[in-house]
Amino acid sequence: MQKLFLILMGFFCLPIFAAVGDSVNTQTLPIENIRVQLYKGDAYLYFSPKENDWSAPGCPGTKFAYIKESEAGANSIMSVALAAKMAEIPVRFTGICGDISGNLGYMRITDISI
Repeated sequence: MQKLFLILMGFFCLPIFAAVGDSVNTQTLPIENIRVQLYKGDAYLYFSPKENDWSAPGCPGTKFAYIKESEAGANSIMSVALAAKMAEIPVRFTGICGDISGNLGYMRITDISI
């Protein structure tokens, strides 16, 4: 009985999901869509995968990886993403789980790799 209790406690104490602000990595997937959105005087670059979401372990339901165009490296990330999309090469994003509103459907990009 004591073993069962310890197993169950370990299961329920494990962090299943990352919290907003945690660093996460997506799976390596092809980009389906690239969107540029103007919002309150800023441009944001959004990338969605051919799959249902980016399958970022610890950040469930991440449908969009994004970066503000004015952030350092945003133009380079866009260049790599466009080249990967045109060549149909899967990419992997590293970033911060969630957006400024705490929505886990988004991940702020800090890195892209092919």
